Amino acid sequence: VARAAPVPRKASPGVAVAKKKAGRGKERSSRADRWQHQFVLRHLPADGAPPSVAIPEVVQLSHINFVIGRHGADLQLVSGYVSRKHAVMQRTATGWRVIDTSTKGLCVNGIKVRSQHLCDGDILLFEVPQTVGFAEKVSPKWEQRSHFRFRFSESSEKEDEARKGSGEEDKKGSGSDEEEDDEEHAADSEDERPVVKKGTAVKEEADEEEE
Repeated sequence: VARAAPVPRKASPGVAVAKKKAGRGKERSSRADRWQHQFVLRHLPADGAPPSVAIPEVVQLSHINFVIGRHGADLQLVSGYVSRKHAVMQRTATGWRVIDTSTKGLCVNGIKVRSQHLCDGDILLFEVPQTVGFAEKVSPKWEQRSHFRFRFSESSEKEDEARKGSGEEDKKGSGSDEEEDDEEHAADSEDERPVVKKGTAVKEEADEEEE
């Protein structure tokens, strides 16, 4: 007697929903791991005389759209080759991206680009000659003489601890200020209390009894 082929069982809607939620959880955790470490720009000193305006050795990329340019930018670079809003370091779902918002240009690893996703160790140059076209390479001599070269990299553990420590100190400082204000307020309230002499209090009680 021929047996009928087994009918495949359909997965219940509850199982499908659970798998979908699990997939979303993995995606969120991968995004969290991606942003677990902060990224920085490390200044690369140039050959010859120092720049006219001091440049920080390490620049924290503190928010999603970090502006690089002249006056009013998050990272200020003073040069005729740098525009007021020269470039934007943009944090995306897949990592950091640099976008040229100037008419003067920028280079990543010596190549002039309009925008590019960044990897740990990429070299950014924000001072580019006008003679260099897009996708063209800047001469190594020019790069070595430029004061506006930075390495894109993850921040070290010491830098992360220093950043966290500064945040905790700010919180402690604000807390101590609040405690001082409370103490001063308590002292003021004590000073404002009326002072009653003992003799006066006894006399008032006696007058009340006579009445």
